[in-house]
Amino acid sequence: MSNGLIGFLRARYDEEAVLASSGETWTAFEENERTGTRRVDVDYSIERVVACTRSWRGEHIARHDPARVLRRIEAPRRAVDAYECALTAYAHAEQSVRDLMTGAVNSWEHVLRLAAQVYDDPPDFKEEWRS
Repeated sequence: MSNGLIGFLRARYDEEAVLASSGETWTAFEENERTGTRRVDVDYSIERVVACTRSWRGEHIARHDPARVLRRIEAPRRAVDAYECALTAYAHAEQSVRDLMTGAVNSWEHVLRLAAQVYDDPPDFKEEWRS
């Protein structure tokens, strides 16, 4: 049961949140046969990005808008918190309760290991999390 996994995932989610909160505006390019291609500064609205670009690029950009990224990382952050609470309860429980909790705690850890595999390129990623 890994506290290192908790710290690793929190660090990755914090990095994503910092990048998503940079406050910069995006630039999209409108692709229009009549007017040609032109630069369009956009807000963080999926509809506006897609409307400006009308292409797969607009859809891709819109799916990675900062507000959406922040919402997307909130759920796994809560999962990490729940896992940490389970570990704390497990550590303080009597042996008979620990025996009952072992399967649940191991399942939580398995799910978080799967989540960590998305971030397998930082040097602090541990190969043991692939299992």
